[in-house]
Amino acid sequence: MYRSAGGSLIYVAHDRPDIQHAALKVVQEMSSPSMPGLKRLRRVARYLQGTRKMGLWFPTQEVVKEIVDLEVHTDSDHAGNKKTRKSVSSGAILENECCLFS
Repeated sequence: MYRSAGGSLIYVAHDRPDIQHAALKVVQEMSSPSMPGLKRLRRVARYLQGTRKMGLWFPTQEVVKEIVDLEVHTDSDHAGNKKTRKSVSSGAILENECCLFS
């Protein structure tokens, strides 16, 4: 159950920047599930249930500025996990303050 829910969470987190970090933490514990990991998974599920009607807004052509404002943000944590020494990296691409990909 834990692995299935973690996989579903990764699928949902693809276009939900607000839960991507929490999904990453849940999936990092999939090889050896624990009670704190299950509590974290339940917390994310409750958050998703409460924010079901929220989403990303992409402006129409009339609203978009003439000049495209493109921003790219990246971050990495090399060997940040003390136990496994695994690295984590992430990034986001924004166009006119709208998240295109993260």
